[in-house]
Amino acid sequence: MVRPLRYLAPLLLTSLLLLVPLPPAAGQAANTRPAKGQLAVIVLPVEFTDFLHTESIQAINQTIAQVAQYYSAASFGKAVIRATVFSGWVLLSHPLAYYGADNAVGDDAAGNPSGSERLIVDAVSAARSSTDLSPFGFVVVVHAGADQATAAPIEKSPLIWSRTWIGRMFLPAGSDAGSIVSEFSPYGVWAHELGHQTGHLPDMYDLPDSSLHFMGTWSLMDIGAYLGQPLGNHPGLFDAWSRASLGWIAPTVVGSGDYNLIPAETPPSSSAQGCCYALEIQIDSASYYLVELRLREGIDSAQRTQGVLVYLYNASARQGQIRVVDVHVATAPVRGDLSDAALKVGEAFSDIRHKIVISVTSSSSTGYAVHVSSQQTYSLSVILPASVNVLTKQEFYVVLNPPIGGLKLQVFLDESTRSVASRNTTTQPRYNFTLYLPPGMQGLHNLTADLSDLAGKTLASSTVKFAAVVPLWLTLIQPTALYAYIALAVLVIFVIAVASSYRRRKRREEGPAQSTGVG
Repeated sequence: MVRPLRYLAPLLLTSLLLLVPLPPAAGQAANTRPAKGQLAVIVLPVEFTDFLHTESIQAINQTIAQVAQYYSAASFGKAVIRATVFSGWVLLSHPLAYYGADNAVGDDAAGNPSGSERLIVDAVSAARSSTDLSPFGFVVVVHAGADQATAAPIEKSPLIWSRTWIGRMFLPAGSDAGSIVSEFSPYGVWAHELGHQTGHLPDMYDLPDSSLHFMGTWSLMDIGAYLGQPLGNHPGLFDAWSRASLGWIAPTVVGSGDYNLIPAETPPSSSAQGCCYALEIQIDSASYYLVELRLREGIDSAQRTQGVLVYLYNASARQGQIRVVDVHVATAPVRGDLSDAALKVGEAFSDIRHKIVISVTSSSSTGYAVHVSSQQTYSLSVILPASVNVLTKQEFYVVLNPPIGGLKLQVFLDESTRSVASRNTTTQPRYNFTLYLPPGMQGLHNLTADLSDLAGKTLASSTVKFAAVVPLWLTLIQPTALYAYIALAVLVIFVIAVASSYRRRKRREEGPAQSTGVG
């Protein structure tokens, strides 16, 4: 839900858009989910007994087409919105205030106990009588009248806030959410609400303090939804954390080193040279920095500045678990303005406490070069018995401290000459493996575990020695040189004995020799 204050116009001089959100609580990390493939959306235009529509069905079709184009570009074609707009405006049996009248805290809940959630229920019920809604997974209700976020007076109004309700199955076979927008809402607001519905993304601004933004214009889930003129007609890109949550990009977990950041909107292809759309730099098991490059082009062409953004994710934060780091806080024209948060070439961000430095060293046609200096250290422990039987599967495990996901763990036998196993780490500390030694491996060996980032830089290594031994049962049946000599000697003795026995028997059969005399 995105809502600017009534004092919006004066603040546009500094391009600062302040919002006063309502529940869900702003900035709380939601149980996000991927939004990929075909996303079937039904759009239901509704009007009220005392308030009829102004916009045409054709205009609504044009707006949702812009939303579909936005999602396709932002996701590199991974999210395809297939929207169907209901054939006409549905007249509901209640007045506008039934769904939009404000209660004491300014929410749309004075007209009925369910507030504007009831609007989605009634719209779906009315459309279901003439249309099969089972093919659709998502629903957007477009109501007649203005969005309360942009109409005066904001407080105590019968108008309806644009928002998404999560936690209820509105469609027969749909998701557990539904969105509400105004017939006059720009497509930035539509795209924002569908971010809630399709991916369960959270709002990225503060609930009690309307001047506190966690992302500013750098995220569609904050005031990036209102970029462009008129407001919201050229919204900014989703932030890197949101795009990763939606399954559109995969951040690369890195340690100290030099990396080339690809611009956020450069499609993955042979021309996209560099390692990463986003760098993830671990702080501890609950927090990390996320780094991406945003340029004033394409979706982001309405941004005031460009450069390398540093986000901080902190799972233990009560609000604003993901937020952009304002590296130029002293230069902001108005409190809360994050439009100048990006690092330029030659600038750096330093986290003295955790000994992390992120600096932008140069730019080129393929991206920005970023140097990361991180003193974060990792340790590996290989737990393996001192002796291992050949021809037997031996279980062993590797312990990673601190636990971290997104790195590569490889196990080698005898100085990297033979790979035992390889897997990507998760947030668990222990990884189980199986070692199998073929015949002829008796003797001392080394087993080495290596931890590296996805760019190939080694972060930790651990080696243990063990003895490969022949089990007793195999000793009795396995041929050795000694056994071979003994067997050969036995065979020779046997052959000699057989030959001697044959000769003796032959002599007995021939009898004593005959003597002859001479007269």
